[in-house]
Amino acid sequence: MVVRIESGGRLGYSALGITEVTGFPTPEVSSGTRQPKKAWALHRQFTVTLAVYVFVMLIKRIKIHEMKQTPTEELVDAASVLFPHLSNSSVRSLKSPYVVTDRPDIKSFMFDLGGSTCACTLQWDKHQYWQRLWYGQKYVVGHVMTAFGGPLFVPCWEWVLLYKFANEFLEEVVMPINGKWAGTVKPMGIEPRYDSLVNDMFLGGLLFVLLSFHLVYVIDLPYMFEEKLQYDVCSCYRLLNLLFQFYTYQKIIPLWEAFGFHAVRFDVLGLSVFTGPVWAFTMQIVYLRLFWSMQAWPLDRFWKVSLCLFLLWSPFTFFKSRENYNEQIEAALSFSLTGFAISGYQYVYTSKKTSIMLFASVWYVGAFVFYISMKGVNPFISPPVDKLYSSDKVCGISESLMSDSCFAINKMN
Repeated sequence: MVVRIESGGRLGYSALGITEVTGFPTPEVSSGTRQPKKAWALHRQFTVTLAVYVFVMLIKRIKIHEMKQTPTEELVDAASVLFPHLSNSSVRSLKSPYVVTDRPDIKSFMFDLGGSTCACTLQWDKHQYWQRLWYGQKYVVGHVMTAFGGPLFVPCWEWVLLYKFANEFLEEVVMPINGKWAGTVKPMGIEPRYDSLVNDMFLGGLLFVLLSFHLVYVIDLPYMFEEKLQYDVCSCYRLLNLLFQFYTYQKIIPLWEAFGFHAVRFDVLGLSVFTGPVWAFTMQIVYLRLFWSMQAWPLDRFWKVSLCLFLLWSPFTFFKSRENYNEQIEAALSFSLTGFAISGYQYVYTSKKTSIMLFASVWYVGAFVFYISMKGVNPFISPPVDKLYSSDKVCGISESLMSDSCFAINKMN
């Protein structure tokens, strides 16, 4: 009697070149036995992912919430804050190829596109550097979600980090070519460039990539490539299809802009809630559920990943004081909360290596201690005195963070 045995692991009979075993009786299979689901064919995965990508691009063109222009009376010229001795002088004036229409309050353009304003005064202030590194609005949550989601699609952490480096490099290369930062944003709204390596690559990149791989290790997420990739068309197609699925995942996250990421909120039980992240999280979960179906992965692992994503989003979504909301500091809480959940699950429900859990927990505890020290009465690094150092746009300083101070910038002919 002959029976065919299918291997479910990375190394099985098929890997050894053996597909059949003789000498065992064939068991009777009940007609009611549930057959394991199979992964979708590659062409079907690509077609469905392409449809999702097109749908996402269409949604991005629909602005459900439009950012309002900051009222003129609420603005303060940035030059009067940075260079009061120059702004009060009629001897020296700075010229710019840009003009802010209908904004008599803005008398100069901030030449400091790189965020190094302290260096523009021929001085260097280390404390000011650390303030700008940790405080203010940044694109932290986007980097966090990309880094954490990467290992769910790409099986090598080196690949994810390589992608992160390539993304930062292309942002810098393309900006002087098309005059836009990250392909869409005007240079006036640019983030400080000197902290790209620290913020985007380490704090929002490497740490969250390792956090995700800790999760993948603990829950035994199936390896994407059971068979070794070859230098052939089929392997290339499989890899490109996977990268396209990851790329589509990244495009889903910034959909918060259509729902007013930082501009629309509502109050629940004494906490304010950003509506943008709620929509982004929901669509992210829906897409991952579709991806799980494509790969025919166990659903129990999907719910564990979903719980970690909820913990990851929470510090960026729920807050008490809008004025005291600083994304990079909230990222430290996001990292520690998710890490504690992963380590706790590993300790209680698995027999994985304790050394890995202890090593990771040191980072989680360190991040939590840092967060507590920054949110206390006497923070480890004091917050900036004026709004300039906590604003992501330098077209004018405003107490209101729910409007756009760069709304009316146009280039003169």
